[in-house]
Amino acid sequence: MNDKTRRIARHLVAWALLLLLVAAVAWLKYPRGEYNYLNSDATWHVVLTMNAYDETPLSVHKFLPLVSLGDARDKGISWGAAVWDQQGNYYYTSFSSMGFALPYLVLKLLHLPFTPQSLYLFNTGLLWLSCGIVYELLSLWSGPRRRQWLMAVVLVAYVLTPEIMHGMGLTYWHQSLMQVFLPLQLLLYYRWATTGRGFWAFAVLCLVCPYTEWSGYVANAGYFLAEGYRWAKDHDKRHGKSLAVIAAATVLAGVIFCVQYLPVVGLENLFLIVGERFVARSVSQNKTVFDLLAGYWVSAKALLLLAGACLVVWAVLRLTGLRRGEAYTREQKLVVFLAVFPLLENLLMQQHALSYTYDRMKIALPLLLLLYGLLYSITAGRRAWLAGAGALVVLVVCFFARQYRTDTHFVWATDYKAGNEALFAYLDENFDDSVLGCTAPVRGYVNMLAGRGCYEQVSDPYQLEEQAAEQDVRYIVLLTQQDAAGTDGGYCYCMGAQVLDRTTGQLCTITNLHSGIEVSDWQ
Repeated sequence: MNDKTRRIARHLVAWALLLLLVAAVAWLKYPRGEYNYLNSDATWHVVLTMNAYDETPLSVHKFLPLVSLGDARDKGISWGAAVWDQQGNYYYTSFSSMGFALPYLVLKLLHLPFTPQSLYLFNTGLLWLSCGIVYELLSLWSGPRRRQWLMAVVLVAYVLTPEIMHGMGLTYWHQSLMQVFLPLQLLLYYRWATTGRGFWAFAVLCLVCPYTEWSGYVANAGYFLAEGYRWAKDHDKRHGKSLAVIAAATVLAGVIFCVQYLPVVGLENLFLIVGERFVARSVSQNKTVFDLLAGYWVSAKALLLLAGACLVVWAVLRLTGLRRGEAYTREQKLVVFLAVFPLLENLLMQQHALSYTYDRMKIALPLLLLLYGLLYSITAGRRAWLAGAGALVVLVVCFFARQYRTDTHFVWATDYKAGNEALFAYLDENFDDSVLGCTAPVRGYVNMLAGRGCYEQVSDPYQLEEQAAEQDVRYIVLLTQQDAAGTDGGYCYCMGAQVLDRTTGQLCTITNLHSGIEVSDWQ
């Protein structure tokens, strides 16, 4: 077996082992019983959009982030800050189509239903790809002196980072895709910087990343600065070309995003809407950068502790003369800088990073590179040190990963969803000839339980009289929040209902008993 064949075999084995690791963790961390979880509204939002795609012709939605289901009675129902077209379809504007269309196409290809469980499988696949790409990056980083066991240790730490476990598990959003795209962009750039190959593949990622999510624009700014630095230092014309390509790809990503919405909102409203959504995501009242730092601690405390401890040990070894030389080459320092740079997006979009914690997942990559580089330097030539450091890292990350299941920050038990399902089964059987409203904000969870559109923040069933008359239906159903409303998250709550019979003028009340429902007499 020649060197090339051995190298390919080694990488295939590594990818297979990573698949086993990711699959095992996915099975172990998946909650049993009735539960809800942090930022579950993101997952339900994507589930809603995938079902809307499936019920609406492509010629209508064109893969814009549609939030209106396909039936005629689902049209013209407002949804948060979404914009609408002439057919009454509402479209989400804060993020691009990529995070919705890609899982839809993959699940459609695999003939899987558009459910949170299917998204969990999709997200698990993304985590496997992310781990494999990070492995390839570390292999290229290490060169011929790569240390497979050290790579294995830091990749276990990556998979067991709480925010990664959650944001590439139960919760899916565009940032889940970015945990694949950002390390891939970094890998392609590092390969081009060190071997001169793969520039145009890197250029494609300079288009894909900003189109997918806001962090991509910030990441591209980092690459632009890095190439400007290299051009000034090396006076190589290739860097001038790369600067132009990075800038052009970044602008093109923004243009594509805007052009998609032009038929819906028109040019005069487009920039106003995009600006409003940017401000809404960036402003966080009564919050500071210290709140963001505290959030990073919750998201990745094991990696932060380990990287900090290794930095102290490495500094002591350097000061005492027990270790000489740098921990990183110039190119490796550049890679760490480029991995850190997208974190600036969390400062720009602070409200989103604090409210939707998966936006903080990107801190894992620079911490991983820092941890690997420091451990590589500290344990060089000392197998006993490597074994001890590896065991310590695994113990620490397992300790904090266990808290993902034992505390209630990310996932918690609930006792009302069976009652919700019984409620909607009863409504579907007895009051399908109706318009549906809710006293609370409505996102994907309510829509998917009902299988239809729902008017949000309605305080009284009589407020929907005009809509009921237009649709010529007999009943008005108003969903009401019950006891879990103030404590649960993700726009999921215990629901009861009031039903107005427009023919008789009578009302009945349906109470959620958590395990079932109770229906009052008509009054």
